[in-house]
Amino acid sequence: MANITAQSSRKNEIQTLATKLLDLNDKIEKTDSFILLPGQEELVKFIEKIEVIGKTAGVSLTIDSIEVEPIGSDAPTKTYEELNLGLNIVGSFKQVFHFFSLMENLPYHVRIEQVGLTQNMEREGKVEKSIWRGDFIFKVSKLVSS
Repeated sequence: MANITAQSSRKNEIQTLATKLLDLNDKIEKTDSFILLPGQEELVKFIEKIEVIGKTAGVSLTIDSIEVEPIGSDAPTKTYEELNLGLNIVGSFKQVFHFFSLMENLPYHVRIEQVGLTQNMEREGKVEKSIWRGDFIFKVSKLVSS
């Protein structure tokens, strides 16, 4: 009788563990979806997404710099690194703000490191127009290739 009880208890423990592992796997997959995957193709796709965001927002977009730097210590077993993007955009205040909102809502772990906004007035004929320039540095978590 004790053997049956022990086996039943063990079966319940295994079922509980299996359920927890499945839940953990779902959480890992969700977390990984916020990380830029390794490889040149993934980086190109990400940059193309940024260009689409620029067009959607109606801004003139220039990518000033792209750098990859390690996160934390220089341990050889590191899994993640940061992609630093230096962006320059020009447009109306509404367009610049829209671009900024779209960038921060990308489905990646994006951290805004630096923001610089300047306003200039330009003449188009007799009409004066407000032009905004934004300089941003975004950091995106990136998986290191194995």
